[in-house]
Amino acid sequence: MFSPSGEIDPLMVHTIKSMQEIVEYFIIVVNGSLNSIDKLRNYADEVVIRKNIGFDIGAYKDIILSPRYNSKIKGSDELVLCNSSFYGPFISFQEIFEKMEKSDSDFWGISSSEKNLSQHIQSYFYVFRRNILKGEELFRYLKEKVDPERLDYFDACSIFENGLFQTLKKAGYQFDAYKRSIDCDTYLNPYGSVKLDRLPVLKRKIFSKEFYQKKKVVNALSYVKETYRFDIEPILDHAYRAYGIALTSEMIETVKTDFGEPPKTDLLCDPEAVRREEIEKFIAEHQNVYIYGNGVMAKIVYSSFFFYERNPELKGFVVSDHQRISKESFKGYPIYRFSEVKDQSDIAFLVALNKRNTKEVFPQLSQIKNVMFLWRC
Repeated sequence: MFSPSGEIDPLMVHTIKSMQEIVEYFIIVVNGSLNSIDKLRNYADEVVIRKNIGFDIGAYKDIILSPRYNSKIKGSDELVLCNSSFYGPFISFQEIFEKMEKSDSDFWGISSSEKNLSQHIQSYFYVFRRNILKGEELFRYLKEKVDPERLDYFDACSIFENGLFQTLKKAGYQFDAYKRSIDCDTYLNPYGSVKLDRLPVLKRKIFSKEFYQKKKVVNALSYVKETYRFDIEPILDHAYRAYGIALTSEMIETVKTDFGEPPKTDLLCDPEAVRREEIEKFIAEHQNVYIYGNGVMAKIVYSSFFFYERNPELKGFVVSDHQRISKESFKGYPIYRFSEVKDQSDIAFLVALNKRNTKEVFPQLSQIKNVMFLWRC
C-alpha cells in the first residue's frame, strides 16, 4: 500500500477486510508514512513501513527475500500479492478464490491480457502456488532483475508484469486468471472493463489526466453501483481528493448504462497485427536484434519481449536518419540512426511503429534481409 498522506482511505479498508477473509497470515506494507498503525494492526498480523522506493515490486522484493519471511513463504501453499492501484473488489475475494480453486494453474491473477503482444497477468493481484514457492525462479528473478533504487513506473510494469510472467511461463509453469484474456483496456475503457470483461475492480488511474474520459467513467460507476450494489461515494471522494475530478451521486444516478455494448479499445487487438509467437520466433532466430522506433509502440515491444536492461537479445534502438534524437539511449540501450547500422552483417530489425508510419518505411525496410513488421502490410 502506498500512503503519500499518511492516511488510510475507506476504500483501502474495504480491500483489506476482503483480503483478511482469505489469508492465514497477512502482512500489510506501506510505501511512505502512516499517521497511526493502530487501525491496520486490527486487520494484519504485521504492518511494515518502508520508504517509497521501487513501487509495489520494491515492497514485494523486500518482504519475499527477507530472512524474516522467506522460509515462511517457501513453506506456504500460496503467496498472495495485492497492491492498492484499484477500487474494489466489488465481490468478495472469497468468491474469486472459490472459483480459482478449480484451476490447476501454478500462478494466477484477477485478469490476464492474451489477445495482444503484451501477454501477461495484470500484476495488481498475483497468486503463486506451492509449485512456484518450492522452486527458485520467482526468488531468483526478484533478486537478479529487480533493483528498487533504479525503478521507474515503466520499469516496474516491464519487469514485474511482463518479465516475471514470461519467465515463469517459459519455465513451464501454468497460469490462469479469474477473468482470462480480457478484451478492454482497463484504463482507457473502464465501462467495457466492468461490463464486457466483468472485472470486479476498477483501476484508480481512470481518473488521472492521462486516461480520464468522463462518459466512460460515469457509465462504469453507474454499472458498478447498479450491478453490485457497491457504495461508490468513497470512490467519488477519492477521485476528488487524489485527482481533482468532481463527480456527484446525482450524475451517476441519471446515467442509463443499458444502451448497448461498449466498444472494445485494445490498441493491439487487431487482425492485421502479427502474432506474438511470430515475434518470439524472429527474436530467437537472430543474435543482433534492433527495435526500429523509439515511440509508444517501441516501448510496448521492449516491455513485452525484453523486460529489463542489458537483455542480451537486444542490441539497441534505431530511428530514421531525419528523425530528431532527444537522448542517446533508452533503458541502457543506445539509439542509432538507420545509416549507422544498416550495413552491419547479420542485423535484424523489429519494426515497432504504428500502422501509418509502418506503411511509410515499408518500401525501404522491406528490402532488408532480416526484418519483421508488427503489422501485415
